Amino acid sequence: MTPIKRKLLLPALAAFALIACDGGEPGDGGEPGDSAGNKKAADTETPAGDNAEVEPGTATPAAGDPAPAVPAPVADPVIAGGITGVVKGCTVDASRGSLNECDAEQYKKLREVIKADTAALDSLAIVFQGEDPVEAFVAASLMMDQVRTLGDTPAVSKATADALMTGFAKAEKYTANRAGPTVAMAAGATQDKAVIDRLFEVGAAHSDPSASASIYRHAMRYGRLMALPKLREVAAEGDPTLTAAALGALRETYDVTEDEKAAVCPWTQGFNNDDNGQIRTQAGWAAIRCGGEYVDKLLEVGEARLEADKFDRDDYMVYRDVCFSFMGEKTAGVEAQCERNYSFLQKVVDDPDIESSNRSLALFAIYYQRRDATTKALAKRYKNHKDPEIKKRAVEIIESLKDK
Repeated sequence: MTPIKRKLLLPALAAFALIACDGGEPGDGGEPGDSAGNKKAADTETPAGDNAEVEPGTATPAAGDPAPAVPAPVADPVIAGGITGVVKGCTVDASRGSLNECDAEQYKKLREVIKADTAALDSLAIVFQGEDPVEAFVAASLMMDQVRTLGDTPAVSKATADALMTGFAKAEKYTANRAGPTVAMAAGATQDKAVIDRLFEVGAAHSDPSASASIYRHAMRYGRLMALPKLREVAAEGDPTLTAAALGALRETYDVTEDEKAAVCPWTQGFNNDDNGQIRTQAGWAAIRCGGEYVDKLLEVGEARLEADKFDRDDYMVYRDVCFSFMGEKTAGVEAQCERNYSFLQKVVDDPDIESSNRSLALFAIYYQRRDATTKALAKRYKNHKDPEIKKRAVEIIESLKDK
């Protein structure tokens, strides 16, 4: 399919699209005319200024009359028709968030069309804000593919962002959850404060907290620091789920600049030792993204918690990532910080006052970040440990590193 030209989907040009073709049948999107498709005289004659003749039976609009309504934008027929086909050919239950028993090839082809078309978001937004909740759910599902094609600096119109927010406001729980990341990123991509402010209003008004969270978590991806004041307001309201989502926005933001870190990191740091696990986890991940002194302060918090015999699964999720390197990428922690982290985690393993499964997780966290002979040697120290969970974990690590 030829990629949709974004401008054809904008309301200001939709009227032009309807009158641009000769000889169309009535109602087929061609030029208005008689049953043979002939143009009306008023459409073909060139006006001659104030003295131009007016076709009989028509009136010249009086000054101050409202402008004619602009036709609503129309979704690309291949995408709209594909979504209708999925609804007919699959078992879709928007109220339960399920889409299955599909003609796999049909759905796959539609996904490929959308991923290959950088302007498909315009059409998805039109379907998403429509009156059919099942089609809206399918559109939301397809957005998960489309959002990956937006790139670093996507060009998203305010009209498309508004359509997405309108759809989100009335969407059911699972539909809104699927659409949330795209809605947030599209609004942020406009770089318009009024649009971003509306995004947070729509997020706050939704009846499902997890749907609201999906907005907040992705608000900085393209909204960057324009979204930060609203995120701080969300966190200040005290709802744990929404606070965690707001803190998680930094982790979902790519290529964070030093100026952005300077604005965000001191704020997220204040939640490093929160009593709520999900808040503490998101703040810890933010500290890792911030790096440098924020990793040092995160390690201080971990060590203090261990002194109080506190270390749980939420802590594990943070401290396993301090020096984790994905496919050779640079780790957040520098060498000294990594050694400090491994030492801290080993102390967790050795602390009998920490719950057994969490001690085992601490040993795995070392392996997760450092898969080498040093970790293999450490695991051998625990292969006969009296705690069965630690012993089992050690044996698994030794087997995994048998070639080290």
